[in-house]
Amino acid sequence: LKLQFLYFIGLKRIRRHMASAASICPEVARLVKCENAFEDAVSAVFTEENLVLTVRYKGGKTAIQRGKEETIAETLRRVGKKMEVPLLGKDKRPKGDIKAAPPARLTLSLKTPEPLKEDETNINGWNAASTIDIQAIDDDSLSWSIPVVFNPPVAYEASIEPEPFAGVPQLPAYDVGGDDAKILWFSTPVPEVETGKKKQKKGAQPPQTAAEYLKNAVFLSEGPSYTPSGSDSGRLLTAVVIPVNERIEGIPVPASSSLPVSAFKTDCEFEKFPSEDAKGARVVTYNILYDGATVIYKTGESMYPYADPKVVELGFRKQLLMKEFVGMNADVLCLQEASSSLHEKFLKPHLKMLGYTGHHVSKTGDTREGVSLFWKNDKYEIVSEPRSVNLGGEQYIEDVAKIPELEPILKYYEEQTKVKETIEKTTTVAQIVVLKNKTTGKVIVVGNTHLWFHPKGGHIRVLQLHTLFWNMKKLGDTLDSTPEYVICGDLNCQPKSSPHVYMTNGELSASHPVWSAAPLFGFGRWDFDGEIVAAEETADGLPQTSGPVLSHPLALSDASPSFTYSNYTPGFTGRLDYILHSKNLVTSYVHPLPPKELLAVETGIPSSIFPSDHLPICVDLEWV
Repeated sequence: LKLQFLYFIGLKRIRRHMASAASICPEVARLVKCENAFEDAVSAVFTEENLVLTVRYKGGKTAIQRGKEETIAETLRRVGKKMEVPLLGKDKRPKGDIKAAPPARLTLSLKTPEPLKEDETNINGWNAASTIDIQAIDDDSLSWSIPVVFNPPVAYEASIEPEPFAGVPQLPAYDVGGDDAKILWFSTPVPEVETGKKKQKKGAQPPQTAAEYLKNAVFLSEGPSYTPSGSDSGRLLTAVVIPVNERIEGIPVPASSSLPVSAFKTDCEFEKFPSEDAKGARVVTYNILYDGATVIYKTGESMYPYADPKVVELGFRKQLLMKEFVGMNADVLCLQEASSSLHEKFLKPHLKMLGYTGHHVSKTGDTREGVSLFWKNDKYEIVSEPRSVNLGGEQYIEDVAKIPELEPILKYYEEQTKVKETIEKTTTVAQIVVLKNKTTGKVIVVGNTHLWFHPKGGHIRVLQLHTLFWNMKKLGDTLDSTPEYVICGDLNCQPKSSPHVYMTNGELSASHPVWSAAPLFGFGRWDFDGEIVAAEETADGLPQTSGPVLSHPLALSDASPSFTYSNYTPGFTGRLDYILHSKNLVTSYVHPLPPKELLAVETGIPSSIFPSDHLPICVDLEWV
């Protein structure tokens, strides 16, 4: 009877397993096959410093990390100790001397074609290993061999956005070392979690095996990215990363969203572009709001107390940014307040998916954000290596001295030490990229920057622009053909201010009012009791002070001169962002800015509609 009962139970389990296997889709079966290839096997992977062993055995798993120079015997002894309890249970033998280490209950030995030296190290033995023999000391029946898989492809981690939105391309973040990866996308139901007598839906991390975490899954596609549609709404999105090399596929690693796919509450204003591509170059400049600038440093309070905390979170804003990037379809995309981390982990891979190549420059000093510039690969090619230009910092004066045309401002710094001290404390940088249109052969020199922020520092911004313009001109003079120039950025100045006058008029006199306050300006404060009014220029009550005579040869025009605002918050509304172009380029299209009534729906921006406190400036430029 006992045998019949065991037979009956075993038969039921077999039939249930076969039914489950038959019900899963081919893609899940493929993942199960990848997992099964590593059951009862040892994977041995060398990192730069260590050997990482993962032993899968009889339903269990032991992982250990040891030094490359440690002996194989010592590593196997440690692996055996970790396997003892899962395989043999707790040690019930008499303890004996409490100070002595308990004797081993398992022995592990490595089998190789050639006998190993007794003191052979990990770095020299595992590459030729074929199996590990496992033997229980007190039980001869517990003995078996498991194969060694040397340096299989491994996915160390994987993740996707916690709250994906319909219409926004999704791209997993993962680490497979130097190997490649295949990505399978699935839609899975939100698991029901029992809470008392009620059931509520809640996102959950997937269980360990593919058959479990993809239970009731719907296969969507295979590829590096996936754009959810309305039909995916209400279900979790799961990306499964399969590491691959030239020999085998590794163990799949899943990454699921925390929340189900949902739709934005409103349309994206920057999706409403003409359907055709720009004939010349569609250029966008956009301060995307540095994540570290969303809270007040000393108090931790939000910089945007009027905004729903959710819409200020980077995860939400990234989704909106991607929607805007897709809609704008820029040929040249200049971004400010982009951290190096955001550039590498989000902007670079996601925009690569859309056909872009990019370059990033971080600000000087300890500042963690900077500027990023991207261009469409199918339309433009880079002519020379991207350049970074210091517009502040300790290296600034030394860099200025390399360009003869900047000599007047060097003399000015010698005379006005406070101005020199201030600009050396700023962290401003710019990047310059030379691009060639693949169809026409036309060349543009593009500059991207985020000028110093201080409301009273107009003279500093003028000097920074002067430095950038001449760096761009000197680079343009080295090219085989005469280029046009495009400058993009958050220039932290309003129309008719001194920086705006200088960049559009091409010159600034020594008697301009901006120079009067410059000698009294200290980094972060004023050294007098008067008040500067009228867009930072009028210095009432101050003695007239001369500055350097400045000029630049780029002949720049404002691509959107009618704009009066690009920033909208309760504390400030005004124009800070610009695209400027040289004389042989004309503006053929300017994308209208959202009306203030829309920006004020949630008091200000950022909001659930707009991901930054700035608006992107988008124009189409054509050659004359």
